[in-house]
Amino acid sequence: MWNKTFGAAFLATCVGTGASAITITENFDPASGVGSYTVTLDATDPGGLIGFGVSNPSSTAYVGSVGDTFDCDSSGSYFFGTVCYGSQTLTAANWDTEVEDFTGETFAELFGSFASNVDAGETTINWYSAVDGDMQPGDTSSSDFFLFGANQAASVGLALFSGINGLATQMGIAVSGGGTTDPGPNVVPLPASGVLLLGALGGIGLMRRKRA
Repeated sequence: MWNKTFGAAFLATCVGTGASAITITENFDPASGVGSYTVTLDATDPGGLIGFGVSNPSSTAYVGSVGDTFDCDSSGSYFFGTVCYGSQTLTAANWDTEVEDFTGETFAELFGSFASNVDAGETTINWYSAVDGDMQPGDTSSSDFFLFGANQAASVGLALFSGINGLATQMGIAVSGGGTTDPGPNVVPLPASGVLLLGALGGIGLMRRKRA
């Protein structure tokens, strides 16, 4: 985990702009009330997907199967063969205090206010964080790994990437069925300790296999 004080300073002062790096396609079954996100990373992007989120009027984030908040997947197109992610359901009530696992920062420190990351009437953000192994440039997730329970389709996405130039946050991502304009990611340099951790995260992904 990178140094919280040092990281917060970079988030506040060292922000740049880059190209879009992620495509999120939502699939939702009104009959069951369960949906999923298929995620594809741009093959030219230098960094892995530390985490991503999608807003909903009302939803709960799951991974692998309904009710689970952690799982591994090897059925997608992954550079490491297997990726493992955990999920968090974020609301206005916990946005300022809930911590993103990799950076140790709160979601408010990473992405600003909750209201700036949702559309009118939306009350939750489904968030998925890499635990062992992360999606890499050119990867596409399986269609039944990143799940959510909700009554309506999503509209806005946000993401956190690792890269050779540091962390990159991306907000306002247009999700299939939504209509938000994507402004591209903001690049935040990582200290040396964070870069080393990125290598360890990817290495672990090579050794993990999907839970029985």
